[in-house]
Amino acid sequence: MDEFEYINYISKIISGAKPAMESGRTIAKQTGARCCIMYASTPGNLETATGKEAQRLIDSTPRWSEKYYDLSDADVERLFENNIDQDGVDRTMIRRFYIEYNYKQLRKDDAWLEKQHMEAVASGDMAEYKRGFLLQRFRGSDGSLFKQADIDFINNHVREPDDEILLLNKYHLYLYKHDVVMTDINSETPFFDVTIPYMIGIDIAGGTDGDNTTFVVVHPYTFQVVAELASPYMGALDLMRCIIALAKLIKHPVFCPETNSIGKALLEWIQDSKLEYMFYCDPKLDITKNVTEDDANDLEKKLKNTALQRKYIGTNVTPKIRNMMMQLLKRYVHDYRHLINTKLLVTDINNLTVLKGKIQADNGFHDDVVMAYCHILYVFTFGYDLTRYGIDKTKCKFELAYQEVKDYEKETELNHVNNMKPYGRGAYGYEEQLLHDIVNVQENNGFDKQTGMDMYGYKQNQYNQQQTANEQEIVRMTRADLDFFTSVQNF
Repeated sequence: MDEFEYINYISKIISGAKPAMESGRTIAKQTGARCCIMYASTPGNLETATGKEAQRLIDSTPRWSEKYYDLSDADVERLFENNIDQDGVDRTMIRRFYIEYNYKQLRKDDAWLEKQHMEAVASGDMAEYKRGFLLQRFRGSDGSLFKQADIDFINNHVREPDDEILLLNKYHLYLYKHDVVMTDINSETPFFDVTIPYMIGIDIAGGTDGDNTTFVVVHPYTFQVVAELASPYMGALDLMRCIIALAKLIKHPVFCPETNSIGKALLEWIQDSKLEYMFYCDPKLDITKNVTEDDANDLEKKLKNTALQRKYIGTNVTPKIRNMMMQLLKRYVHDYRHLINTKLLVTDINNLTVLKGKIQADNGFHDDVVMAYCHILYVFTFGYDLTRYGIDKTKCKFELAYQEVKDYEKETELNHVNNMKPYGRGAYGYEEQLLHDIVNVQENNGFDKQTGMDMYGYKQNQYNQQQTANEQEIVRMTRADLDFFTSVQNF
């Protein structure tokens, strides 16, 4: 089925084909043949109904990995087997994969891509170039949360994963290269620096083929996203197993989980595990210091205190906190857009829009990777005493450029001429004062003694031809006066 992302009612068409596909699979299995259906397409337009419907289909489809070739037959069977969620309900069996290859994987080079770009510029069809050659799905409506220039930048600079790890031989953890000074030489996957306290945002879903459970790993000193994972099939038990796997991969992790609704089930396990010290919590809210020795012997109070302490682990996302997260995200997309360049994160940022005054994913789309990233932004910005986890914010080099721009803007603001405020001359404002200063230059003040000219090439009598020693106001302006005054104002 070609160009399926532009076909109306594609979900209903696929649903209607299921009986025929099931029969085909059954016959193929009985006869030893192979059977499949392939949907191929240029990436769709997310502003259209067909593009949105196709994106929903893609979001619910696991991605293909060439690492599957390395799996045993038993591992492959486990990929497709029915899983049971925590409610005992069968999840949807995995029947398809999403496969995508970029131009380099298809044996093309940058010279080839540049040629396509020049042809797109000549024809004025950049949208088709972005979809057809860069494989971008994008939107550009008034409901977009970010400036179009920022969205275009992150879309044009999105990176392909440099490598991947199959956690539990099921879940794709995409890896992005970054500066690693010291690795674990005993590890089979030495992708992380053993001296860096990486921050790991976790957004938790139910694992019932709906929203994604997501992990985002960020280097706290460069704020590069160095790994990301998203899966709609990850249940509570696999979530815990993945956390343990990450704790083995990364020597100094700082987990920043969401603790709303489904996330609350994770907290009891955290408290009972040896990994509790790796999870961010706010000690200012810790009530254990208020418990007396006698209280500690009271089982009921112990249980109550333990239950209360669960409130202080991770981030409980209230409407106020979510709004703060979105404001932080807006700032980072604008000020640090060069750091936001990983595939899953950029996809979810493109899905964000403003619906009825609320910032959220567009209908039928997801923002789970964005939320995992926002948990890190929130903890990094407002977290109490991050040195408890080995994070020294004085080493954060990524903010230096922002601070320099901020200092420059502050200095410019202090030196800026504000025409709305008087300048100590009664009714005179800055413009009047400037004009007055121009046409009342004192003798030899700023003029060359030999040529009689100032730095602009004008003589003193060209600024004010009729002025007495006692007159300090404008008598008559020349054309040179007006030209100079206009040039200063334009500057």
